Amino acid sequence: MIQHNKDVSKIRLAHSILASTFLFVLGACSQQYDLGVVSLPDPKVSEHETPRSLKDYRESFTVTPATASQIDILFVIDNSASMGEEQDNLAASFDGFINTFQTKGLDFHLGVVSTDTIFPSGASSADLGSRAWTSGAYTGINNRGPGSLLSRDADKYLSHDSPNLTERFKNNVKLGESGSPYETGVLAAIYALDPSLLSAGEWNEGFVRSQAFLSIIFLSDEDESSVSSDVNYNYIVNDPTSATQRKNEFFNRVLSLKNSKRGMIRVDAIVKPSAESCSHARQAGIFYSQMASAFGGRISNICNDFSADLASIGDQISSDVQSTFALNKSADSKLVITLNGTTLVVGRDYQYQINSKSVKLLGSALTFVKSNPSTIVVNYSSYE
Repeated sequence: MIQHNKDVSKIRLAHSILASTFLFVLGACSQQYDLGVVSLPDPKVSEHETPRSLKDYRESFTVTPATASQIDILFVIDNSASMGEEQDNLAASFDGFINTFQTKGLDFHLGVVSTDTIFPSGASSADLGSRAWTSGAYTGINNRGPGSLLSRDADKYLSHDSPNLTERFKNNVKLGESGSPYETGVLAAIYALDPSLLSAGEWNEGFVRSQAFLSIIFLSDEDESSVSSDVNYNYIVNDPTSATQRKNEFFNRVLSLKNSKRGMIRVDAIVKPSAESCSHARQAGIFYSQMASAFGGRISNICNDFSADLASIGDQISSDVQSTFALNKSADSKLVITLNGTTLVVGRDYQYQINSKSVKLLGSALTFVKSNPSTIVVNYSSYE
């Protein structure tokens, strides 16, 4: 479940098609294809290195239309001063974003957190999830402090079958402009996805599902802060050590939720681009953009009306969640994929996405999986 196809040169599959039409008819499909699989040589190593050897792997995915369409979407929204216009834009753009999910009948969760990670007076990260903001920016908003899902009614997050979905989502994303001036959206996502908030009985319980695709969307008119009292705003990109630490914390947190399968995660950022002149956005969203690039997402311009971009993000996510299957290792050679016993053809029935170690179904193979119980078996060799 992830990005567009990247370079597939690592897998040099020479295949000959023995039939012109690929039929997916259960109980009647016996046509097979000879892929002419070629083993790739070990990459060149120096005389001081030990040559690596290929190891064979077999992974199986049992898919139903329901499990193939689960997605958990976390909006991380800047609620500092000057963000009112952007929050209004997000609310107004919601119909375009969610339309494709509803049209395809996807099973989605929608959660909202702020970029504010300043703990209530007397509390610290050791109290994560135990103490709420009770006044100021969070008056009328149900919460349990940094990283907690924010809502204006009893439901901490919304889902595909929530009554009055659009109206309630718009209310939830309008967080106001009185939050901390130190935007820490990546840190807020780390907190929101912490087991101490996700586990049974805790504030964010039920939001993240083990088999669901995870989408994180950052909206901020400044970049990630290192959480400092520095009046010049100590952006984390100016501190390479802190930036690396936070990036690693974010990567470890999201990957741990998906058994290290990067293909089940997507990050998008709606921020000020580096070269854009934008009077109401203080600083380019460099760190947020780096997170989006690392997880195959889109970097959109907060300085403009981003409704079209948000609709496009929705389309891309909904396509990813139904078509892509993340592997545990990189497929360096001998990639052979079957769907209910029928061998798939690269380029027509699937793509292999190297960066995310994922198989993306195409054409009639994808159409079949969307509406039929399916078993996808992936055989491959890896140097890992």
